Amino acid sequence: MKHDVFISFRAKDTRDNFVSHLCGCLRRKRIKTFLYDELPAEERYEESLKAIEVSRISVIVFSENFADSKWCLDEVVAILKCKEKFGQIVIPVLYHVDPLDIENQTGSFGDAFAKRRDIAEQLQEWKESFTEAINLPGWSTAYLSDEEMLVNEIAREIENKLLRASKTKVIIEWSLVITNLMLEIPSSVYDQISSAHKPLYALAAMSMSLLSWFKYPAPQDGNCPGMNRHHFAIAQYYKDNDGARGNINIWDPFVKDDQLSLASISVESGLKDTLQSISAGWIVNGYNKTGCYSTLCPGFVQVSSKFALGARAEPVSIYDGQQYHLEVSLLKDYYTGDWWFVLGDEPIGYWPRSLFHFEGLANGANRIFWGGEVFSSVENMISPIMGSGHFPQEGFKKAAFVNGLKVIDHVSKEVTSPPTSGLMLFADSPTCYNVQTISTVGEDWSSAIFYGGPGGCTI
Repeated sequence: MKHDVFISFRAKDTRDNFVSHLCGCLRRKRIKTFLYDELPAEERYEESLKAIEVSRISVIVFSENFADSKWCLDEVVAILKCKEKFGQIVIPVLYHVDPLDIENQTGSFGDAFAKRRDIAEQLQEWKESFTEAINLPGWSTAYLSDEEMLVNEIAREIENKLLRASKTKVIIEWSLVITNLMLEIPSSVYDQISSAHKPLYALAAMSMSLLSWFKYPAPQDGNCPGMNRHHFAIAQYYKDNDGARGNINIWDPFVKDDQLSLASISVESGLKDTLQSISAGWIVNGYNKTGCYSTLCPGFVQVSSKFALGARAEPVSIYDGQQYHLEVSLLKDYYTGDWWFVLGDEPIGYWPRSLFHFEGLANGANRIFWGGEVFSSVENMISPIMGSGHFPQEGFKKAAFVNGLKVIDHVSKEVTSPPTSGLMLFADSPTCYNVQTISTVGEDWSSAIFYGGPGGCTI
């Protein structure tokens, strides 16, 4: 069972007063709150440690006799580990104790630790965890002595943090694509295509290695077969993150058989063999042996009954006319570890935590990419159009754009616009495709890029 809040406390100090009042206040707000002493005695210790791992917020109530309990000491260590591993929110509460006694292990805390000198290694871990916890933002009876008011303020903070996390999950998860050259689009889907143009799809799949060109551009001497038939025009941003966002301008570039042209947002982590990448956007795909763009994609869990992966991205933009875009975001759920995507306000589905490893995306991403890519499976073929087919300098309504660039900070979980001065631009064939930043007035245009070009390079 998952919980919203775990409360760590010393029963004889606070169970029948402060903790009881706080738990009651939270539960009246329909916030799921775990208290260990509501379980059978023989289950309490193990279940408490399990409950910490599945809680979104942990509250540590430091009181006079808190450190006397090895149980409480172990809980603090477990809570700080979950903060580090999962980004769990931790709120310390000082209940009639001096913060310096906790940080410096003096007073009653010093006496409690002195009794455990015989287990030096574990003692050091406890001390470090206490020091870290006490330096986090929290609450104290020294500054708000009215207990009822203190309980209400803490409950209000917890409620707001849970609401912000929930809103972030809705706002930041939009349309996602993850491309994988090792997967094939099902023939049943491809056979349905009757348009003279190649299909324009909103994409979703998963890649472990395809997008490694962002960090390791493929050599042009044939040592990396296939990768030198790609061209890119992208903006790169290096920062530990739990997701990214952007509004991807929709176009319908012409491609020949055995070619594709796409626009996407990608987050990735890992190096070479450990690389994992998730991307989101649209594709015009004439290469029917590339990609996985439907609900049959391995590992993906579809939750929306309104939109399906592989649906057409319509309407498309018109040169010097009406412009359309996909509101695209990728988000790691810090609570479950799953990576989600949403189209508009509609959650489409997620990739379970089990698909990702620690050196990859299990612990968040550290690189983000916005822009376009083209590919041809045949050597010496003229490369296709990227985006609108026009260079970035032509500007709005003519060049393709991605605006409203956003990043979710891995530690604070704040959603911010990356400064354009911090974006690294990469265009491997600037005579055919290019990319440039733009920063003007308005939220969506404070951090944006134009990209693309007419193609014509020999792949």
